[in-house]
Amino acid sequence: MKENGIVLNFDKVIIAIANADMSVKEFCDKANIYNGTYQRIKKGEWLKTKTISRIAKALNCKVEDLI
Repeated sequence: MKENGIVLNFDKVIIAIANADMSVKEFCDKANIYNGTYQRIKKGEWLKTKTISRIAKALNCKVEDLI
């Protein structure tokens, strides 16, 4: 399968979640992502830019802060 997207830095994502005082479930709900997508972040797999945009918005940060 061809990869086309962006890989997020899991450490930066988890720090942003903690700074936002959210649980992982709250983060997934607010970003409108499935737990499977969260697991993809954790594994260092690529995500669609649309998904990354929702994640950054939910964490009130820029995409650049998460890569």
